[in-house]
Amino acid sequence: MTIGRWGGEEFVCVCYGMNLEELKSIAEQLRQKIEDTTFEKAIKITCSIGLTELKKGDTAQIIFDRVDKAMYEAKSSGRNRIISNI
Repeated sequence: MTIGRWGGEEFVCVCYGMNLEELKSIAEQLRQKIEDTTFEKAIKITCSIGLTELKKGDTAQIIFDRVDKAMYEAKSSGRNRIISNI
């Protein structure tokens, strides 16, 4: 697993050897943990997560465009949710 900052408030996690169902489970655990955590200087923090899966013929740009679209869909459809775009 590799994790890094992708933008101002965006992070990317690349998981190897996992299928989409396993990723959904991990993402849901992460989303729930963030929602349940009380942070010192914030009232409440949640997260919107976009997921995608590598397809044959994908380039890095195609993968990141697809996952970015999923993340923005999660944000625009109510936030604090997970959307997968395959």
